[in-house]
Amino acid sequence: MTRREGFRHSILCLAVLILLTGAAGAGELTVTFIGNSAFHITDGETTLLSDFPYRSGAYGYMEYDMDDVPPIENGLSLVTHSHADHWDKELFAKMDLSVIGPTSVTGGVDTEKVVPFDADEPMTFRDIEVQAIEMPHSLPQQHYSYLVTWHRLRLYFTGDTETPADILQREDIDIMFISPWLIRTIERQDLTLDTKVLVVYHQKIGEEFPPFQDYKRMKQGESFTVDFEVAVPAR
Repeated sequence: MTRREGFRHSILCLAVLILLTGAAGAGELTVTFIGNSAFHITDGETTLLSDFPYRSGAYGYMEYDMDDVPPIENGLSLVTHSHADHWDKELFAKMDLSVIGPTSVTGGVDTEKVVPFDADEPMTFRDIEVQAIEMPHSLPQQHYSYLVTWHRLRLYFTGDTETPADILQREDIDIMFISPWLIRTIERQDLTLDTKVLVVYHQKIGEEFPPFQDYKRMKQGESFTVDFEVAVPAR
């Protein structure tokens, strides 16, 4: 190889490296509503599933067909509590997934599939960081809300808690998943939430609740995307 050819080869390699580096820095999360509090969220390499799998139609909430759930790659189930409209241990056992949840959820689950739960320190699964926040639920139950950090995006899942005390203190949330009853509570007090995207979950089909902060009310199977670049710096 001549000196000129070597120089051209080096420039070509540098250009390819720049393109690859740029591609690695780009991307988006795709968020798809399954039903109840269950969302399928993926960056194309890892899948986060909130409160899934659950027992279809439990307590009069939404039914779903497993065939309609998008493909799951390197999946993590993030489960707030063990009620059947959020969690089905027998169905989970048939799936190739890992799980984060309190002991009432993970008790009896194959230990190789369980990410050790820590209510004091962040937990990790691949490039997902999960902070558990113990929050009250009206029925006797271990219950946690979760703050997830993934590609610098901050996602908050309220679960079934009846109090907005924690979410009202949170800042710079990119996507917040919230129940209708929390919306009613906050709207009555004329308060606001610091989030870029507000998504209602765990509503019954046809359930009515007041307008609030331009929330997304999604139909089952609907999706939206969020670019990694919109993530705000953590304070």
